[in-house]
Amino acid sequence: AVVWQPGIASYLANKFGVGRGADLAIYTSIIFIFYLLFRMLMRLEKMEKQITNLVSQIALNNEEKKTE
Repeated sequence: AVVWQPGIASYLANKFGVGRGADLAIYTSIIFIFYLLFRMLMRLEKMEKQITNLVSQIALNNEEKKTE
């Protein structure tokens, strides 16, 4: 929308107290990038926990087979 209507960016920038519309776009994109990185980190931690649980289950199953 900002590409087609640059006035929107200037209007929103003035509403938020930012000098230019381009500055607002940069600030918004930085916040969005940090949000995406946060979500990726949370997903990575979840996957690490799942892998840890899976490896533990496999190790316990292997130990049970050895004792039989």
